[in-house]
Amino acid sequence: MQPRFGEGLLEDARPPRFANLVGAVFLSSATVAYAAGLTTLGAVLGGIVAALALLAAATGFCTGCEAYKLGAFLLGRPFVSCPLPPRLD
Repeated sequence: MQPRFGEGLLEDARPPRFANLVGAVFLSSATVAYAAGLTTLGAVLGGIVAALALLAAATGFCTGCEAYKLGAFLLGRPFVSCPLPPRLD
């Protein structure tokens, strides 16, 4: 499909990478909690990740991406979703 229609619109990769990092931190914390015998905490942390992944899959709303954008706003860094100029063909 790509050779026929091109690459499509460019998107900023920072918000999804941040969301993946947050998910990895939560799942790592869940693993540590399970290893330490804190099964309830591990289940809650894993459940949060699962619920947010289901929300993203069902609706397209990425909580981690929105958290990244909110953090950029609160830190005073303007967020531009596509910092690269459009390609002129």
